[in-house]
Amino acid sequence: MKGQVVLFIIVGILVVMALAFTLYATSTLKKSGLPKSKGAIEDINNLVSVCLAKVGEEGLYALGQQGFLNESEWLVLPPQGSIGVRSSDVPAYPFPGFPYFNGSLLFTGYYGVSVLPPLYGPNDNSVERLLTSFVESRIVGCADWQSFGNQATVSAGVPHVALGIARAPEDFQSETAITLQLDWPLNVTTSDGQMVPMGSFAARLPVRLASVYYIAKGLLDADVSDVSYVPSVPSGLVLEKSLVENGSFLKLKDKQSLLDSVPFEVVLSRKNRNPALWEINASSLSGKLFHITPDGRGALVSVQGSSLVIDDPCPDGVNPFVVGLNASDPDDDAVVFEVSVPGSSDQRLPASAVGVPYQITVFAKDSVGADFQNISLQVVLCEVR
Repeated sequence: MKGQVVLFIIVGILVVMALAFTLYATSTLKKSGLPKSKGAIEDINNLVSVCLAKVGEEGLYALGQQGFLNESEWLVLPPQGSIGVRSSDVPAYPFPGFPYFNGSLLFTGYYGVSVLPPLYGPNDNSVERLLTSFVESRIVGCADWQSFGNQATVSAGVPHVALGIARAPEDFQSETAITLQLDWPLNVTTSDGQMVPMGSFAARLPVRLASVYYIAKGLLDADVSDVSYVPSVPSGLVLEKSLVENGSFLKLKDKQSLLDSVPFEVVLSRKNRNPALWEINASSLSGKLFHITPDGRGALVSVQGSSLVIDDPCPDGVNPFVVGLNASDPDDDAVVFEVSVPGSSDQRLPASAVGVPYQITVFAKDSVGADFQNISLQVVLCEVR
């Protein structure tokens, strides 16, 4: 019995010693800082990864709002100069006889210039380089090493970002995201004196950048080359138009591309371009006489909707004389028609027009610009009966 008591005492002492050792080891490990070191490294990795995604989203948003441009105000500019018979100067704009060409209607031509930058490439103006440069310049300010206090110090090198993006047309259909690959040499010194090198980070952003870019490019290419083109987009995207001073915005939204749970949006800015007045056939006026009464009351010239109307005080044929008007606007703006009657304060042909070359001017106007055509009229006095 006495031996058993001694045995129990020894076992109890061993249990207490084991428990004491476990408590001591745990306390020593905590004081050694090894878990703290591991935690600091994880925190730094998480910080850089979060910053990379955050700055990447900011860069995509900024590029989208600027229409993939860096500084230019307008993505589509009015035509400048001439290309063959196609002219940017009214009334020759867009080409003589528009839209009639060789007996057919022709709406393709020179209606503007798209300054959309290339998507790929090392050039500073490419979308790829604009985005990676944005991230490289902003990631440094996002990563606040001071937030780690005494837990760790960080010595950072120069960040370099590479863009992972669909590059072949056959890959666009399956495109779901882009990847930002950050190479940023970091030397981390933990509170216990450990030195840990870090360098590679990545972020995946669910934006179909290549697909959206080429949809926008196709839209703009058609917009500047075909005045009859009505912008449209594939299913899953939304296109909204809004008027702004001196131009308009086309907002292209992709529901399959998200930035902070909001569809990725690209703003395509178009500086206003003049409407194009369809040629008024002068042959319909050949041999037609318009009159002034002896008391000086001339034919009344007006625009009614989309018709030029001349109401003659002493007609010698169909009266009023009506000519249909039409125009095309490359910005799809509403077009109104007006007519100017030189030498008149009341839109009637003036007495000064009798027996001399005389022209009225028909205008097609949008909210900013206009196209016009001068129309020659033969003006005579009414016969006295």
